Amino acid sequence: MPYPRPSLSDLISRVSGDLAQKLGSGPFSPSSPNEAVARAWAGLMNELHGGVEFLSRQLFATLAEGDFLDLIGSYEGVVRKLPEKAVGVISVTGSQSAVMPAGTRWQRTSDGVQFETNSEHTFPASQDTAGIAVTAIESGSTANSDVDTPFQIVSPLANVQSNATVSATGIIGGTDIEDDDAYRARVLSKRQTPPDGGSTTDFEQWALAVAGVTRAFVLGNHPSVGKVTVLIVADDDPSGPIPSASLVADTQAAIDLVRPVTAITTVSAPAEAFLNPTLTLLGADTATLRLAVEAALRDLVQREGIAGSTLALSRFQVAVGTTPGVADFTLDTFDLPSAASPPADVVVGNTELLRLGTVTFNAAP
Repeated sequence: MPYPRPSLSDLISRVSGDLAQKLGSGPFSPSSPNEAVARAWAGLMNELHGGVEFLSRQLFATLAEGDFLDLIGSYEGVVRKLPEKAVGVISVTGSQSAVMPAGTRWQRTSDGVQFETNSEHTFPASQDTAGIAVTAIESGSTANSDVDTPFQIVSPLANVQSNATVSATGIIGGTDIEDDDAYRARVLSKRQTPPDGGSTTDFEQWALAVAGVTRAFVLGNHPSVGKVTVLIVADDDPSGPIPSASLVADTQAAIDLVRPVTAITTVSAPAEAFLNPTLTLLGADTATLRLAVEAALRDLVQREGIAGSTLALSRFQVAVGTTPGVADFTLDTFDLPSAASPPADVVVGNTELLRLGTVTFNAAP
């Protein structure tokens, strides 16, 4: 039963009535000093009730938040994923045996987010462009940077050009601290499905405990009897959801520490399968409505287009039809190599991750 917190108006009425009874008087007028005292006291009581209500929620994993949720998670052996720093390589040009010390600060030109070089680098006598490894100063996903993003050196160095760009590998791996909802889901999963000697849920929980992994799919006896394949997804990575090689390696190392000694386990990235539907919106058809339909379909595909699943055509139709503003529509094509024509359910391979590709909207007749 939830804590029955009284409203502020109820507290004012109760305190005012109790005070009037103790003083042996009738109801106070709104401008009387006694009514002012009653309202002030009721305000303090309202804060106390609010505190009690808050604390009552912190007793349960389904409602707790912040440090209280961390405490509950610690009882289950589940630790909140901490933020990680983004790492990558920038292309820097230097000449005349210039030396760039370790810890040289660079910043992203667009917003000043800073990075520092991991080690010292000496340029050759002739002008040379080198890939310099850098790490973000602050943890978090905001430091992730796309290829060719411009950088500037913070304190100029002799014979080193002050401008640089992110190399082809990009700057990746920066993650934010795990939010309450994602952490709560892992805590509840551990409580509802406790360790079971290397079951499917065990492997899933081990993978999800790695910073940057947002989803994991476990294939038992794959690719052969006695082997386990764990597919991981990185939805929060700007270059995701397909995970980077470093995240795959980190997850492999983490699982190898806890897996049963007899389990031959391979962590890998899923193959991408793109769904490219063609629709005709009947009735209202605006740019805003099309964006809303795409958002609904992207959410559906992310939730249900998982490895080894079947995305029912009816689910696709419901997602479009229930988008606010859609009066009616026709599904013209369901463009996927493994899909039937005319449109039918889409079967996702065991090692595939279904993604929404290009949604084409035909003009209504």
